[in-house]
Amino acid sequence: MQIRYRLPLTAAILFFVGSSPAQNAAPPTPAPQREKFQEAAAKALETENTRRQAEPCKDAMSTYEINHCLWRELSITQRNRSEFAAALRSLLRLRDPADSKAPKFGPSGPVLTSDELAEEFDRMETQWEGSQKLQCEAALHQYGGGTAAPAAQMGCELRLTREHLDDLDVIYNMLLHK
Repeated sequence: MQIRYRLPLTAAILFFVGSSPAQNAAPPTPAPQREKFQEAAAKALETENTRRQAEPCKDAMSTYEINHCLWRELSITQRNRSEFAAALRSLLRLRDPADSKAPKFGPSGPVLTSDELAEEFDRMETQWEGSQKLQCEAALHQYGGGTAAPAAQMGCELRLTREHLDDLDVIYNMLLHK
């Protein structure tokens, strides 16, 4: 008797879940624009991941050479992060062309508009930048004003920026890789 009622109930649940407006909340993004921003993000991330494998400062012998090399490497990494973040922000802004039929809440919470998603991203980036600054200043201060202090700070910034790129790639994986 129970099996006879389970099948219609299961079919009804699948129908309602499958046709949930929350799943259809974000209308499809124009493919050419989405692909352009996805490619830009992928290029910035791939460039940085390739650079990460190299050891560009291994031949630096003096403190000056190490600091100069780390500064150059950090500048390139920061540029790659900026390019990645700009592409990601553009993808977030594409997601919702102001569909008035989109629900305000889904099964697990609010459904954000594209502007809200981009604002959330900007707040997250601002918070991360502040945290990175504090951490890397602490690394600098461990050297008591010595000549190795800048290398400690830049090494910290380089490592945390690369880790942050990895984190963003995981957080926004569905948006970046579909």
